[in-house]
Amino acid sequence: MLDPALQRLARLHGVQAAFRDGFRQMRPSPPEALLAVLRSLGAEVAGPGDVPRALRRAEIERWQCMLDPVRVAWLGREPSCRHVSVNLRLPAAQAGRYDACLDSQARGPCRSSGDVRDLRRLREANVRGQRYALLALPLPGTPLSAGYYRYRVSIAGRQADGLLVCAPRSCVGLERGWGVFAPLYALHSRHSGGIGTFADLSRLTAWVGQLGGSFVSTLPLLASFLSEPFAPSPYTPVSRCFWNEIYVDLPSVPEWSPECGGMGAEIAGRHVDYRALMRSKRAALEAALSRLAGPRRESFVRFVGQHADLRSYAAFRSGVERRLPDPPGCDL
Repeated sequence: MLDPALQRLARLHGVQAAFRDGFRQMRPSPPEALLAVLRSLGAEVAGPGDVPRALRRAEIERWQCMLDPVRVAWLGREPSCRHVSVNLRLPAAQAGRYDACLDSQARGPCRSSGDVRDLRRLREANVRGQRYALLALPLPGTPLSAGYYRYRVSIAGRQADGLLVCAPRSCVGLERGWGVFAPLYALHSRHSGGIGTFADLSRLTAWVGQLGGSFVSTLPLLASFLSEPFAPSPYTPVSRCFWNEIYVDLPSVPEWSPECGGMGAEIAGRHVDYRALMRSKRAALEAALSRLAGPRRESFVRFVGQHADLRSYAAFRSGVERRLPDPPGCDL
C-alpha cells in the first residue's frame, strides 16, 4: 500500500498517485516513480525519509497561495457557465474589500468588488499554527462560453491571478465508430513498389468506408530529410507546411512513365531503405518535371509564383543540399 503522506504530497503537486491500466484496473504508481516526478517539480525528496518534511512545506505553500494557477469550469447541458467561482485562500481573520477582474475577449474586462466577510466560507484549516479559510469568490462577467479567460484578484495590497478554462464535458455531435490505423510507409502494395503512397492511403480509406468504418489514421506525413542529413522520423519534420515527397504516387503523375524509373523494388526484409527509395523517386520526379509543358507547366509556374512560402522552402532545401547557409528571408 502506498504511503498516505506520499499520496498527499503527490496530490498537492498535481500528480496522480494511481492510474487505470489497459484492463481498466486501478494500479498505484510505484513510489520510486512518484518521488522522481516530485523531484522534477521542485519537491526536495531525495528518498522516502524526506516526504514528511516536504509535505509540511507543501501544505504551508498551498495555503499561502491565494489562488490556484488554473481553474476548470465544466459546461453543463447549456452552452455556457452561468455561475463560476474560484477558491480563495486567506488567513481566517482576513477582513477588508476585494477587487476581481475577468478578461473576456468578447466583452473586454469585467470587474466586481465586495467585502471578504460576505464571501461563502467553504472550510477552515489549521496549518502549522496558522488558521486559514477557503472562500468561494464569484467571478464577474458570467455567463461564460467555452474558452480561456484570465482573472485577477486584489485584497489588502496582495494580488494574484489565474487562468480560467471553460470546457465541455464531452465532444458534441460525435458518434461512436471504428476505424483503422496504419503507418503509410508500411502500406505498400504491388502498385507502389517499396513504400506506401498517398494513392495507397486513398485506396485503404475507400476500402474501410465500404466496410462501414468511420476513419483511417496514420503517422505524420510531413517533409523529412531523407538523404544528408538523414532524419526519417515522422515526428521531426523539416517543415510542417509541406508533405513528404517520398509518398508521391508516381503513376498518378501525368508526365511520369515507367522509363522514368522510381518505382523501387519490393522491400527486402522488415525495413524501408529510405535513402535508396528517395534517390530513385527524386530522379523519377525530376525526369517527369523535365516533360512538363503546355497548360500544366503554365499552371505550375503560376502556382509557384503565388506561394512565397513554397519558394522559401525550395531555397532552403537547395541550400542544405549545396551545404550553404540558410538563404536570406527563409523563415520556416
